[in-house]
Amino acid sequence: MKHIPAEKHKLLILGMKKFLIASAKHLQAKLPLCNSIIKHCRCLNPSYRQQAWTVDSVKVLVQKLAKCVNVEEDQLSDEWRLYQLESIPHSFVQDDSSNIRRIDHYWRDIFSLQSSSGVRYPCLMTFVKCITERSLCNS
Repeated sequence: MKHIPAEKHKLLILGMKKFLIASAKHLQAKLPLCNSIIKHCRCLNPSYRQQAWTVDSVKVLVQKLAKCVNVEEDQLSDEWRLYQLESIPHSFVQDDSSNIRRIDHYWRDIFSLQSSSGVRYPCLMTFVKCITERSLCNS
């Protein structure tokens, strides 16, 4: 870039800018960004865990993905509310360098939590695995 004349450099930057704008417009037109399933999957983000709307999102996902998600809505809602009240260690969300951990690592750690009868959230585990596997298959 140092050996390119200033005028050509400006043209190159403008061309890059036009390409990025055209790419963004194409992606906005072609991707299913308004899909309600995608919208409601945000509830799996650890930062939204204690938001009241996540309970409704979980219910919507169970209803829309009834063939895939083989769990009872009431049981899942109850487990979700328990999960919201759970005291989650900070190390589940961020690593030692304060970087946000991958979502699959977060959920793996959540499902490693045990109760006296075994897995603490069996219904929630089935639900999250179904949702995350579905998203991996579609990507």
